[in-house]
Amino acid sequence: MTKKKTHKLKKIGLVSLAICLLFSASISGSTVSAKGKLPEIEQFPNTLDISAAPTADIYGTYSTNKFNHFSDLGAWHGYYLPDYDAEELFGGFAGPIVIAEEYPVNLSKAINKISISNTDTNQVYDLSDSNRLDFTYYPGRLVQQYEMDDFDLMLELIFVSNRTAMIQTQIKNKTEQPLHIDVSWDGALLNKIEEGSYTLNLEQSLQATKHGVQVNFANIRETWMYFSTDEAAYLIAHDQPVKTAVNGDEYVTALRSPVTIKPGKIFTTYTTESYTFTNKELKAEQKKVKKYMKQAKKHFKDNEKRWQGYLDETFNKKTYEKYPEYQKVATKSIETLMTNWRSQLGRLSMMELFRPCPINGSSVCGHGIPGNRL
Repeated sequence: MTKKKTHKLKKIGLVSLAICLLFSASISGSTVSAKGKLPEIEQFPNTLDISAAPTADIYGTYSTNKFNHFSDLGAWHGYYLPDYDAEELFGGFAGPIVIAEEYPVNLSKAINKISISNTDTNQVYDLSDSNRLDFTYYPGRLVQQYEMDDFDLMLELIFVSNRTAMIQTQIKNKTEQPLHIDVSWDGALLNKIEEGSYTLNLEQSLQATKHGVQVNFANIRETWMYFSTDEAAYLIAHDQPVKTAVNGDEYVTALRSPVTIKPGKIFTTYTTESYTFTNKELKAEQKKVKKYMKQAKKHFKDNEKRWQGYLDETFNKKTYEKYPEYQKVATKSIETLMTNWRSQLGRLSMMELFRPCPINGSSVCGHGIPGNRL
């Protein structure tokens, strides 16, 4: 979807095939190479609308979630793309939405928004002044592009594990002179749930860390609404040296040194965002984050290969040749399945697929389907 200054379904064979083949491939880790010209990831932008301006009130009509979101690899958190009218969210992926053991909650409007300022002129660039904006949900990847007069900014988000998402940030100098900039990120907690006239205070807190910032949760057991313990955490880490200042429910993380980008060159940096439930999980994921950063390019390539593999598994069949008009429906099915897939946690001893719950919008309810049964 870019912003610049019917057919009734009669056949469900391809969709059913997508469901079976997707989980066969995801559990076994296998992919099938395309033979001949088959659909590619870039052919399916925004097949699901995940644009949002999230609030503390997560539920919409019929007590289901107001907005669709993207998740992957069995993670218990996910993200939206910013609504084009929500300029205050530009520069960050909206959300995240986190599963509070059973119930979905918006942690923030946008937990990690980038800010870029010119150190020569002291100008803070307003991303809403972009000559062109493009927010796109491709299968397995979220992309934001901003075309400014001085630079192009691209943000890409993927999941690298069942607890961690990674964001690649690229800034390309479009001027004929070296571009001197300061780069920082900021965010604020919603720290509450609103349902009609009732408000639940979530008692979350922010803590500055060596590599970024951490959200600490509280012991709250609110049946039918929210569960958390004081071991749950949401960790944001950067690959560059940073300093963080916390002020109540708000924070700012800034690169310790200014950045100089030569004409035509690109500055690249990586950020990870991890949602964990126990101290043991947090420590384990902190160690993994360092490896994720070092192998960032490989993770993006692997993600592309994995998701292209899902499409190849689905479309490299006679069914695709017979019903090519249903490829978008099949792709939507894959995206929906992967977003609703949950990894092991607590008494959930295996990876399971959960249907969206019609009551209170819960993504984890009723009977899950073990991944190895599909």
